[in-house]
Amino acid sequence: AICRYVRRELRSLAPDDRNAFLDAMLTMMEVPMAEGMTQFGPDYRDWSYFVTLHHMASSPQSGDQMHDGMGFLTQHSALSGAFEIALQAVAPAVSLAWWDLTLDWTMVVTEFNGTFDDRFWSMDMWQSNWFGRPDNHTRTVTEGRFAYLAADSSALDSMADVTLNAYGFMRAPWNYNRSPWMTRAAEMNGMSVFYNCAFSSKVKCTSGPWPSCESHLNAVSSLDHDSFQSFGWYVNYDP
Repeated sequence: AICRYVRRELRSLAPDDRNAFLDAMLTMMEVPMAEGMTQFGPDYRDWSYFVTLHHMASSPQSGDQMHDGMGFLTQHSALSGAFEIALQAVAPAVSLAWWDLTLDWTMVVTEFNGTFDDRFWSMDMWQSNWFGRPDNHTRTVTEGRFAYLAADSSALDSMADVTLNAYGFMRAPWNYNRSPWMTRAAEMNGMSVFYNCAFSSKVKCTSGPWPSCESHLNAVSSLDHDSFQSFGWYVNYDP
């Protein structure tokens, strides 16, 4: 028999399929590598394994191998494929879901009149039964399955040579976040990560860094790219 997997956008998953996917991710966060390989088989890898791989390739001062270069598409594709195999060791029926950011853009423009404010965070994606919304003060998710996830403070024994930040967490050396928890924020130094698409009812966003269908179409149809190298470098930045 042949088993065929289909990757679907997160919001198109049936509730049972979405919960199976998110619960399998949580298992990878909670069950250490050795215990998981005994329980789920040799394809199992825990969350720290993938965090460490990404961190080791992106944080060295000698150069970022994951971003800002030709490694962006290839490295993340390989990491996603390996993550899916580990995910299926836990829950064989699931596949790696993906997130279509253009749906959020369309909703903000059509339903919120182009305004990024607290209504953006009321979308399904950020509810406690999905990924959860971070607390405004701690920047940490406090409700749902992903509440208070601890930040990694050490690498796997087989990957011991890894850079930690000044507070001993597996974050880039220039990242001075000292929270012991995984954090998520929409601001940096008081400025919205959306820049001109600020989270304010006074600012309407009709263009900007949030990717739209048009920006994706322009990226794949541009005549400026006559090679994979040209395209691979370009998509690091736009859309």
